[in-house]
This record gives sequence, structure tokens and C-alpha cells, in this order.
Amino acid sequence: NIADRINCYSGKLAADDEQEEEWIGCPLVVHRRCLEPMFSISNDISYGKIMVNRACYDVDEEVLINKKSLWIDVTGTERGGKNHFVKEQGEVVSTLLKIHADRNGELGDLFIISPFRTVSNGIKEVLKKVFPGQESWIYKHCGTVHTFQGKEAKEVIYLLGCDAGSTGAVEWVNKNNINVAVTRAKQRIYFVGDKELWKNNTIMRNAMKYVETVKKEQIVAKV
Repeated sequence: NIADRINCYSGKLAADDEQEEEWIGCPLVVHRRCLEPMFSISNDISYGKIMVNRACYDVDEEVLINKKSLWIDVTGTERGGKNHFVKEQGEVVSTLLKIHADRNGELGDLFIISPFRTVSNGIKEVLKKVFPGQESWIYKHCGTVHTFQGKEAKEVIYLLGCDAGSTGAVEWVNKNNINVAVTRAKQRIYFVGDKELWKNNTIMRNAMKYVETVKKEQIVAKV
């Protein structure tokens, strides 16, 4: 397309036996924002592993929630009536945010993102009780994927919600939703959800292989 043709930093994408080489502009193949594993998740599920990661900057691990990204396996029962918020997952998010606040001295550079509006609204309710007086931060930093397109933060909590009765909702979460959520994070991504349930989503199952899984109790023990 025209964006590729006029870009002065471009190159040829190797072709197979049936196609000619394709000229690709660097914005489509060079990714400069996310460290691992966000880069590899995005590269795998959305770009066919053609991107080159050029993100390189210092990371101060002392202010981050954890030394590496995680899948935090949390089961529970959602509120029902198409409300996919799970209380137990909300409690884990509160714990993560307490760790974040303790290390930074404030609620700062972190997003809490969910595929579902009901889950986003549910965690806002919880956090307003846990962090009174922080309503402005909560409403700016908690939302659905659509809310954060074009934005970035050091860390992202991807709050998934849902229980075994909502496999349809789980399967509805598509590649774009997952890719946008993951790539908002520059340094760490924390998935919070029922791992066995979310294995029913083929894209999410592919993302899982890039992050270590821990149980809820391992996170709660941090505070």
C-alpha cells in the first residue's frame, strides 16, 4: 500500500514460491514499544512472526509489580445475567494494585483492561472501596480494550472475568482484543483469569505459552 511505498525505512519481505517479494514499511515490521513477552505474543497471534523487536530501554524492576509477566490463575463464579465480573479475580487485582502503590508511592503507570464492560465496571466498584479518594485515577486507568487504543503504560492487568457458564463469551474475545490489550503494556502484562476456561479460546491459548502461570495464593502472599 501507499504507506509502505513512501516510507524511507523499508525492506523486502521474503516471498514463497508462488508470490513475489513484498515491499514493507518499517512501521509494519519493527516494533519499538513492548518488551517480552508482549512482543512475542503480538507477533505470534497477529503478525505471523514477521516483526522485529527493537524496543530497548532500562527497566526499574523495583517499581514493578513482579519481575516478569504472569498468568494468574483465578477461578470463581461470575455475577450472572451476562455480567462476567468474578469477585475472586477482583480481589487479586486489588492485591496487585496494592503492591503497585506500595512500590511507587502512588497509583501510577498501570492500566486495568478487560474485554467486557461489565467486568470493567465491576473492578471500578471494588477499587473505589479499596482506594477511597482515587476515583479519578480509577476511571482513567480502568476500562475496556476500546478505551485504551493508542495508549500505553508500563504495566497492564488484563482482567478476563467469566466462569464455566460463559464459554460463548470466552470464545467471542478475538485476536484484535487480545493484541490491543497486550500491546498497551511496555514492560509487564498480567493476565487474571481461569486458565482452564480460557483455553477454550484458541488465540488466548496461544498467548498463554509465553507467560508463567501462578496461583492466586502466590500473589496474595506478597502483601
